[in-house]
Amino acid sequence: MGKFAIRAIAVVLVAAFLAMVAGGCNVELVDGAEVPVEPTTATTQVWTPIPTVIITSATPVVTTNPDIEFEYYISPDTSRDISVYLARYIGEGGHVVIPDVIEGIPVRFIDVSVFAGNETVTSIKIPDTVAFFDHGAFRDLKNLRSVNLTSTITNLPEVVFKGCESLDNIIIPYSVYHIGSAAFMDCTSLTSITIPDGVHEIERGTFANCTSLETVVLGKDVALIDFSAFENCTSLTSITIPSSVNKIFGNAFNGSGLKTIFFEGDAPEIVIDFYTQHIGYFPETSPELIIYYREGTAGWDAPHWQDFNIKTWKNEK
Repeated sequence: MGKFAIRAIAVVLVAAFLAMVAGGCNVELVDGAEVPVEPTTATTQVWTPIPTVIITSATPVVTTNPDIEFEYYISPDTSRDISVYLARYIGEGGHVVIPDVIEGIPVRFIDVSVFAGNETVTSIKIPDTVAFFDHGAFRDLKNLRSVNLTSTITNLPEVVFKGCESLDNIIIPYSVYHIGSAAFMDCTSLTSITIPDGVHEIERGTFANCTSLETVVLGKDVALIDFSAFENCTSLTSITIPSSVNKIFGNAFNGSGLKTIFFEGDAPEIVIDFYTQHIGYFPETSPELIIYYREGTAGWDAPHWQDFNIKTWKNEK
């Protein structure tokens, strides 16, 4: 079976999976295959990350149309939607407008490393036909200053914007419920970020080394802050941890500029770094750091919290 045929089958399977999820149909594995099962009557929604779309190697279309600045793939004609996958940017940089259709077919996927460290692109406009980015799609765009994310995006995969040194602001739409590890690592100009409700984890190294990051707003569904999530965010001086957070991993805020931390709920579990055996979740060496916890919450008498200057707070920060 040829590579393109394998890729065609993969596209159909992904489309079928997404169609079942969108229609409220659950799936389970039976002898290694996904089969639909009847939905239960339970009302609790179980969070499952959108799978990253993996594009296998094939020969992309190299267009002679000067208005199209991308090499691209077209999925084969099947009973399901035909889609365009952007494979490589071949334009001259500046402001890039990603087309919503090519050859009359909607553009839905941006492949891995489409821009591959391009240093001439300064801004990107993404159409609402695009539903998926592959990991590293915009990685190391050193001069990228702005990009719009539409409400059709639900997953920001790992290292998707890593190393975008000039990106100073980005609005994550409320449709996003998964942000991958190191997604914004080394975005040294980024000044503020709001994590939408529905995101459950701040994954490993997501905002590490974002040295200009001053404002972080965490959504009400964040439950876990992973290793090095905000490590070396030296401009971050204050943060409020919502009551949903129940676990913070080692080095999560190590090397940051934190001076005040406000906890809305009970003291979270602290997980020691397995490799270094270092807790390092906050810059405990800073004599200026004050940790505030809401009056009436529990767990603040645990020994590891006694290393900090901790105080209670009521309604005013």
